Amino acid sequence: MTTPPKTLVVTVGTTSFDALIRVVDTAAFHHIAKGHGFGRAIFQIGTGNLLPNGFGVEGINPLVRKSETSQNQRQQYLNVTVYRFSQNWIEDLQNADLVIGHAGAGTILEVLRMNKHLLVVINESLMENHQRQIGDKLEAGGYLYTATPSTLLSVFESLMSKKFKSWPKASTSPLYAIIENLTGVDVALPQTL
Repeated sequence: MTTPPKTLVVTVGTTSFDALIRVVDTAAFHHIAKGHGFGRAIFQIGTGNLLPNGFGVEGINPLVRKSETSQNQRQQYLNVTVYRFSQNWIEDLQNADLVIGHAGAGTILEVLRMNKHLLVVINESLMENHQRQIGDKLEAGGYLYTATPSTLLSVFESLMSKKFKSWPKASTSPLYAIIENLTGVDVALPQTL
């Protein structure tokens, strides 16, 4: 029995991160992903201006090159679904074997709480880059790995041999329980931060 192909989710959150989408929409990225056993990808592109037009793309952008390629050639690429935003985003994350995303705190915490492997891509164009600080701290703790758009391919290529720590379970502190009950938000942070 063959192992089903793995699923990869790429997310930019609620803003734009075209530099990340530009990298994941390359033949080189698809080749590395296929080599790691991925067969399907979901690209959540937010408000970005860049619409992926790679092989196998479904969703908001019609597949530009599909008619120009044979079925054999298309099998070399991921089957990609593209959307700006989706009500199924949480479900997509839960079904992912790996998430590649921007380094926004909300996205990071959501993915780590699901115990998913996470590669965060730092948006270097942001002023006073808090994404770098968050990413570096969590990478030092072993919870995720970081890259920039220019290093994403090399980090992704070596990523599958790396180990990830599980995010700690929520604290049972009475204060946390009260806050969680009032807000519906899991507020626990790991004790090592």
